[in-house]
Amino acid sequence: MKAIMTEPVSGVIASNKTVNGGDESYFHQLFGAYVERLRSGDDAQSIGSLYQAEKTSLESELAGKLSRINSEENLNYIEAVERKLAAEKEIFVREKILNLAHSRSQMDVSYEKNDSANLEKNTPTASDLLAQKQREEMCALWIRHEQRSQAVEARIAEHPENLLLADQLRRSMQEQDSEDRQRTAARVANYRDQLFSSSSD
Repeated sequence: MKAIMTEPVSGVIASNKTVNGGDESYFHQLFGAYVERLRSGDDAQSIGSLYQAEKTSLESELAGKLSRINSEENLNYIEAVERKLAAEKEIFVREKILNLAHSRSQMDVSYEKNDSANLEKNTPTASDLLAQKQREEMCALWIRHEQRSQAVEARIAEHPENLLLADQLRRSMQEQDSEDRQRTAARVANYRDQLFSSSSD
């Protein structure tokens, strides 16, 4: 299981290494729940909303624990810990979702190659394949949006005083998101037409 922090911590900070404590990281449990939501067919936008809500809650919890430490010597280290937690969390959730998107076909359908009866029973219908395609596309769409958003916010952070640039960048990202959604919908529609055209032959 991937470690949340690779640097050792000591003293009062150590109890916050996994926030919940113990060897089973709270982050891993949390993201595992997101993966289950994706497996059950929830769209990626819902996953993103859940992630942001949980992220805010978790950061508040961590801030509450660390606020009890008044030593000036520890404050810089506390900030470093918080940044590392946030970075590791972002990386982990993206890996989970990317891996899930790439392995949908393996998770959705199981084949019993040596048993013709089971093979026939487990062969996905056109509707099953369409639902799988929709989930894959939604997941990929959300990932692309998140990547664009991070790139835009990084550019804005480089020029915090330039409000016009910030507005232009965000408007451009919204246009790209809109075009991406249209292309995604077109791909799903084409896939649907191909599926049901083949099934009617």
